[in-house]
Amino acid sequence: MRTNELRAAIMTKLNSIKTEQGISSIWYQIADENAMYPHIVFDLSSADIGDMTRNDYTLDIEVFTYKDMAKAEDIADAIEDLFSYVNAPQTGILPTFYPEIRTEVEDPDKNITRQLVRMTCQLYDRATS
Repeated sequence: MRTNELRAAIMTKLNSIKTEQGISSIWYQIADENAMYPHIVFDLSSADIGDMTRNDYTLDIEVFTYKDMAKAEDIADAIEDLFSYVNAPQTGILPTFYPEIRTEVEDPDKNITRQLVRMTCQLYDRATS
């Protein structure tokens, strides 16, 4: 339940910049093969930190554009602004996001420009906190 609520919260935050940044679509894990550009794909992976009171996740957000590095960087800037050091309490969870890395990712298709924004999310479950 906590992972699904976290994923929904991330999707809501990303949707808040969709129109402003001209993003065509936002996907979890895998984009549709016919996805228009620019689009975003995000993924979550959990990390065992040995702390019984919280769950940590790595949030990878990839920005894909077609021959437009400036646009990819603008969207990555907006994503960093949206998540960096943000506490985003939800009904059942208390996530806080911390920046980890931001980098260009080489794509096999040289026409595609990609930026990766990686965040660490520390997540407390309201039921156990």
